[in-house]
Amino acid sequence: MVELDARDESRSVRPTLLYEDLTPGRKFAPLVFPLERELVDRYQLLIEGTAERYSGPNSLAPLGLATVWARKSYLEEYSMPPGGVLLRQTITSLAPTRVGDVLYVQAEVVSREERDGKRNASIRAVAALPDGRPCVEVLIAARWPR
Repeated sequence: MVELDARDESRSVRPTLLYEDLTPGRKFAPLVFPLERELVDRYQLLIEGTAERYSGPNSLAPLGLATVWARKSYLEEYSMPPGGVLLRQTITSLAPTRVGDVLYVQAEVVSREERDGKRNASIRAVAALPDGRPCVEVLIAARWPR
């Protein structure tokens, strides 16, 4: 079960993902991310303030959950250094995702640029359904701390 808890103590034993590690074209280890009903319910409660369940066998999963698995796709084996800033995040739905789907997520460094003492990087995370169909793409632009 994937937790929606920012107090993940296990992250402290992971190596820090440094700006120097963000070589364009670098792919991170694939992530398997189940869209379990309990996770969807917890997300809905945290974000929407209600515990009303997405119901029915074909319930759509909230697209906003992409923010969870996209970040996890490049930080599964690393920790984020303190002081980073999210500059932009774009979520593109390519196919519906449903409660109970299992997503196969691949993150890749798109670009990095250092200018005027600021270090920015872009990472794209693409989720696919078990049949290989891409379903959601998330593009993250962040300022990496020094």
